[in-house]
Parts: sequence; structure tokens; C-alpha cells
Amino acid sequence: MHGIRFAETGNCPRVPDTWWQVLTEVLDRLLSSIDRERVVGMAVDGTSGSALAIDETGRPLGDTLMYDQAVEDVSILARIQTHMPPRVQPVV
Repeated sequence: MHGIRFAETGNCPRVPDTWWQVLTEVLDRLLSSIDRERVVGMAVDGTSGSALAIDETGRPLGDTLMYDQAVEDVSILARIQTHMPPRVQPVV
């Protein structure tokens, strides 16, 4: 097993930089035990959905929202809505 718990990082699991830190550490651990040249693909799976609003450059606009958390900053919803087809309305 090459997992790592968020608690091991000492950081908040809602902060996008924590996700990146954990992902890179897990990949480093995994790839250090195999021949990287033989890797032809990789998949990541999770048990629940989370949302991360990003800007046009891919930078996070705030913390990650877990599947059961409401969006507190309605300006994020307004920005998302400007990119949605006219008939689709966000659930608030």
C-alpha cells in the first residue's frame, strides 16, 4: 500500500496545496518501488465527489468543497453560472 493520510501532512484536507502535496508524495513512494519506464498508464479513484473551483489558468479560487458541503461564497456560483448552458441552473 502506498497511501498517506492527510493527517500525516499536518495540513487541512480542504486546502488544494495539501492535495497536491499528498499526491506527489504518494506517487514518489509508488514509483520509487518500480521501474518507471514500464509505466504506461495510471488511474486514480475516490469514494466521493468533491469540487474545486479554478480560474482560467487552473489555479484554485478557494478551498476544496467536500461532497456534502454547501458553497458559502455565492460569487463562485455566479462565476460558474456564466459558463453554463442557459437551461442548466446550479443547485443552491
